[in-house]
Amino acid sequence: MLEFLKNSKYFLVVFLVLLILCFVIFYQKYRNEVRSLARVNTESLSNQYNAMLKAYGLVASTVFNEVVDKPDVLETMSKARKADELDQAVFRGKLFALLNDCFQRLVDKDFRQFHFHFPDGTSFLRFNKPTKFGDNLLDIRPSLRIVNIKDKPVEGFEEGRAHSGFRYIFPLSYEGKNIGSVEISVAFNAFKETMEKLYAPN
Repeated sequence: MLEFLKNSKYFLVVFLVLLILCFVIFYQKYRNEVRSLARVNTESLSNQYNAMLKAYGLVASTVFNEVVDKPDVLETMSKARKADELDQAVFRGKLFALLNDCFQRLVDKDFRQFHFHFPDGTSFLRFNKPTKFGDNLLDIRPSLRIVNIKDKPVEGFEEGRAHSGFRYIFPLSYEGKNIGSVEISVAFNAFKETMEKLYAPN
């Protein structure tokens, strides 16, 4: 009887050890599968995110090349930069008339800002708020400083005075001189909503 109890205890211990080992193995397998699934989902989301940014960037570049970087627009900005406040208002109205149709089409594509600035970072024309201008943005918008110093386009996420978003900023030049920059941007909430519409599971 004593021998039987000893054997029973031995088998019980072996059984418990095997049970724990099985649990550890299955739990480790479960964790690996969860990690693998999370990695796949993260990569998929990252690809979707990058694809959206590239699509917006392509639209912004096309607008700059086909609409903004034209003699009538650049000449208007060049003259406005040298003008007094009264004449600037005239050139602001002219630029608005030239490009407002373009801005309305951009709004349909989730863009929220179409913004022209002078080389010193002073706002000249916000198409979403045409009556607000003259404020200097260099203290809160490092991207504008980079564009005007390096004379190269800048893109990326940046906070602003009122809105945060993905900004595509292009330098403007006329007759070989830097005359400012133009920004085409997508608000973060608009970007988020578009991602949800396009990639939310059915």
